[in-house]
Amino acid sequence: MMKKIIIVILEILLGSVVMAQMPVKNTIPGKEVVLLPEMSDRAFWEHCMAIEQRERIIALGSQVLISSPVLPGEKLYAEYFRNGNRSNYEKAYSNYLKAVNHLAMAACLSGDIAYVHKLESLLIPLCRHPSWLLPAHDTELKNWNGKTITIDLLSSELGWNLALFRQVFRSQFTPETISALDRELEKRIIAPFERMVERKQSPYWLYAKNNWSIVCLTNVCGVLLATDIAPERRWKLLDAVIRHSTHYLDGFGSDGYCSEGITYWGYGYGHYLMLSLTLYKASGGKLNLMNRRQAQLAGEYPEKIRISDVLFPAFSDSELEARLPVRWLGVRDYLTGKTSNYWRAVQVYRPSFIEAALLLNFPAPDAKELSSGSAPTSFSEFPDAGIFVMRPAAGAKTRLSAAVKGGSNDEFHNHNDVGGFVLAVDGTVPVIVDPGAEYYSGRSFSSRRYESNLNNSFGHSVPRINGELQIAGKNTRSKVVKKEVSDEQVRITFDIRNAYRQVPGIGRLERTFRYSREGAGLFEVTDKAEFGTPMSFETALITFGTWKETAPGKLLLSYRGKSLEVVIDCGGAPFKVSSEEIREKIRWKENPHRIAVTLSEPVEKAEIRMTFRAL
Repeated sequence: MMKKIIIVILEILLGSVVMAQMPVKNTIPGKEVVLLPEMSDRAFWEHCMAIEQRERIIALGSQVLISSPVLPGEKLYAEYFRNGNRSNYEKAYSNYLKAVNHLAMAACLSGDIAYVHKLESLLIPLCRHPSWLLPAHDTELKNWNGKTITIDLLSSELGWNLALFRQVFRSQFTPETISALDRELEKRIIAPFERMVERKQSPYWLYAKNNWSIVCLTNVCGVLLATDIAPERRWKLLDAVIRHSTHYLDGFGSDGYCSEGITYWGYGYGHYLMLSLTLYKASGGKLNLMNRRQAQLAGEYPEKIRISDVLFPAFSDSELEARLPVRWLGVRDYLTGKTSNYWRAVQVYRPSFIEAALLLNFPAPDAKELSSGSAPTSFSEFPDAGIFVMRPAAGAKTRLSAAVKGGSNDEFHNHNDVGGFVLAVDGTVPVIVDPGAEYYSGRSFSSRRYESNLNNSFGHSVPRINGELQIAGKNTRSKVVKKEVSDEQVRITFDIRNAYRQVPGIGRLERTFRYSREGAGLFEVTDKAEFGTPMSFETALITFGTWKETAPGKLLLSYRGKSLEVVIDCGGAPFKVSSEEIREKIRWKENPHRIAVTLSEPVEKAEIRMTFRAL
């Protein structure tokens, strides 16, 4: 173990030395870096994508051409501060920015100046708008009221888009528009970032270990490369971008686990790949942030956490329809020197100038050197995070797949779900689920976060003790008591007491998962508890499907054409089964139900075993 740690440390130090020996000044030009040709380069724009896709994007621009997009104003912006509503302003703002991108892409692909004129008319209000931020990120309306200027996820993305517009339409825009773009990019992106780096204003997200830091850094990098600023200043700020990009990687576990979940991996790590590709292109291949060991470990997360090729556990603020992010895996493989089939998915799928700058003309894979994307193995793990995924062996008749979660309740985008699990039938339908993310409101990232039954442990398949749910925060980490892994079965026992440490008198609280590949497969969850005084004890199952009790202690759960038989054994202790619909603003199509298995009387010792088989 010590030898492994020493090797990892040496790899990290070596990577730092390589970076230090290749300063930005020696790799990035002092002048603007052009990632997209001007609109007048018709040879490029008329042949940069398939005809069908080109026509589809031009049609989107044509719809905007005959519409009248309006920026949302102070009334909607301030609504978040009045009642916590985020969606009204965000939807209106997003629609306006989409219209801008649709026009820009349609102008380039068609060569029609009418799109440029309409685009320019929409950029003028943007340059005058009091804030480019989302209201939820504008503390006390200070940006809107002109008391400060900060950078958030969306303002930085808008900045990069505008910097690209400035380059691509420099011959079509009026000098006044170019000057306005230069002025606003300096005021809203470059200068605030410089003040953050120099500690002249709050570093805010600069040291964050979650998606915020890398998304904002990536977008700021795009602005720095595409605008006309002094070379020495550009190099200094780009060097800061590269140095601070390591903080995002520090947010991953040493085993590469992303506690933000698969949806935010696509967002956050996708931006890390965008940053890496941007600097790789700008430096002519001399600068590659994917050479970092932790970046490579983090890049393996999607393939290790997936239940199957089409299904992911919706841990944290994930969405249930998440799919393998093959496009980002293609960029990953390109930057790490692996010629894989994932390259084929690296395309521009939507009207986005940023994506166009990075992904148009992406190198085609060499068919002679192609390696296919790896199929899921029968078992994968993130041992430090306490996450384990169990799948059927290749060619086996096993119909069950499972992901189980130890971990802690002190994670990014945390849900109180220590001991939770997801169980799928035939690799396609999760019958026992983690219900995933809610629609965000003012409550979602406040002290009231765990009022939501999607974020607290009521919405997860875990116990409730003496009427108490799990707590959030530090010192809630589970411990792996025992782990047995073979071709035939996996057995993992967690000590999950820390997540209930507010309940006095818990002497033992262990949850054991057993996954068997014999025949069609079997999955067991066994809870063993011991208390100093009699306490009520309950465990639960979360499902989007229907259920019925077919016999005493036997349930049938069905969802989307797949069914599970659940046999409940409480060691002879009487129990009851009940259910409750969880009504929150969930991002899924249906509300989940919590099926509770509750011992009829308080006990000093409890053992509940639930055995699952596919039908």
